[in-house]
Amino acid sequence: MGQTIGKWATGLRIERTDGSAASPARIILRHFVGYPLSILTLGIGFMLATLNSRGRTLHDLIGDTVVVREVIEKR
Repeated sequence: MGQTIGKWATGLRIERTDGSAASPARIILRHFVGYPLSILTLGIGFMLATLNSRGRTLHDLIGDTVVVREVIEKR
């Protein structure tokens, strides 16, 4: 579903940049390759979010993902 417990609790979800669901392989790539690279660059990978209009970090760019807020429909 593109959510950890923390993302679910805050109403966030990870999806592909084209709006489709992120596959488990893409999530694994983002987490196990992207996060370590973001840390190894002394945090610069995380600070990319301040320079990107969609708030994408290095691990998002590597995984071709974006974090979005869930839209809750009102009835």
